[in-house]
Amino acid sequence: MTFFINPCIMFLKFLITAFCILTAGRNIAQTIPPPAQYPSPMQESVRRHERVVFDNRQGTIIKLNQVLPKPVFIYLPHKMQKAAKADLLIHFHGTDVVVADAAEKYRKNLVAVSVNLETGTAAYARPFANDSASRNL
Repeated sequence: MTFFINPCIMFLKFLITAFCILTAGRNIAQTIPPPAQYPSPMQESVRRHERVVFDNRQGTIIKLNQVLPKPVFIYLPHKMQKAAKADLLIHFHGTDVVVADAAEKYRKNLVAVSVNLETGTAAYARPFANDSASRNL
């Protein structure tokens, strides 16, 4: 005895089952709203950004006018007036007060040089294109 199932009935059962599966999954997904933003695994912290208050009468300031197109400021901290050697910090494009403050707070002897030319990298690249500016400085 052969058992025969009508292909139309099988296809209809398939459509009903597929519809139930698809609509059941959609209802679950709609009940859980997505978070506004996923949490970051990184911890954020903010430090205070206070202005540097510095009394530049502590050390010696040397102003070099002939080395580069604009003056170069060299700061020698008070604690290294008689030192035989020191580390060197050359700071490009920033106020000389910040560099002098760093030199005073440095645990060793530090000579701080502040170079402020113009905006853009080309303003700093042109004077140092040959070695004469570096040697003069």
